[in-house]
Formats: sequence, C-alpha cells, structure tokens
Amino acid sequence: MSVTRINMIEFDNETVADTRAAEYQKNARKQFPEADLLIAIRTSPTSAMTISVYPNEETAERALEMRDKRIDSERDISGWHMEGEISLFDLKQDHCLDGLSG
Repeated sequence: MSVTRINMIEFDNETVADTRAAEYQKNARKQFPEADLLIAIRTSPTSAMTISVYPNEETAERALEMRDKRIDSERDISGWHMEGEISLFDLKQDHCLDGLSG
C-alpha cells in the first residue's frame, strides 16, 4: 500500500523560503531516494507544501525520520505533516509537465 505524506512548512521570512525552496529542488531526490513522487508547492511567500508518495509504510517512516531531523535542526522553519492513502491519481499525460520548473 502506498503512503502519501503532506507537509506544510512555514519559514521565518521570504528570503529563507527562497533559499530552502532552491535547496529542496536541488537535493530532494538525494534526500528522499525511496519516494515514488515528490512535489513542492509554494503556497505563500513564506510557506510551502510538499507532497511525497512512498511505496509502503516502512519507507515512509524512514523518510519521516529524515524530515524530522532536518526541521528540528533548523531554527528558521516550522512545520507539520499528515499522511494517508491515495484514493485518486489521475495524471494527464499529453502535457502534464509543461511549464514546470526544475
């Protein structure tokens, strides 16, 4: 069973958010190699949402430990998460990635 995790992250200011977003874009795949899907969404100048999908609970837990370590070690970010099962995944194939950066 796939496990999906949604993270909401709040940054102290826009500069920190810009820096962290660039770092995540560059390093997310290395930091979370077992994830089947990684999506980052900038929800405001100082906040972001990430969505990640893992093949099972075991890999999701390993990623959560990594996430918690990172957030706990940073003074300029705070966040929370929730997780669940995907009930619909419909990806339009013909142009779904047009306009994405990264």
